[in-house]
Amino acid sequence: NVFFYINISMDSIEMKNIIETCSYSIAPSYADGLPGGTIEPMSAGLIPIVSKYCGFPKEDFIFEIPELTLHSINQTIDSAINLDNATYLTYSEKVKEYAIKNYSRENIKQNFTSILTEILK
Repeated sequence: NVFFYINISMDSIEMKNIIETCSYSIAPSYADGLPGGTIEPMSAGLIPIVSKYCGFPKEDFIFEIPELTLHSINQTIDSAINLDNATYLTYSEKVKEYAIKNYSRENIKQNFTSILTEILK
């Protein structure tokens, strides 16, 4: 089953339902650069399927769409949904840990403060 959502507030009931219902999130964007709509579901363990233009690093638990063609999108989705259960669970935990570690408020604040401190030296 595939559902299409756009412009959903991260603290909405819709987002809560998505996280409870879905296993993957797909962001075939060509220009977003670390889309928040992908990071939030990642923090709940949804495995992302994203365009190479989203700006995520290469990780085994982040499925990157190499080019925005129907064939490439389908091939990447097939790779993700054909994971065995053990691998899926491992990737889900890894993606959750990764998102929480790298995109938590505390981490973002610390990184931003470090950048400002370096600039103001």
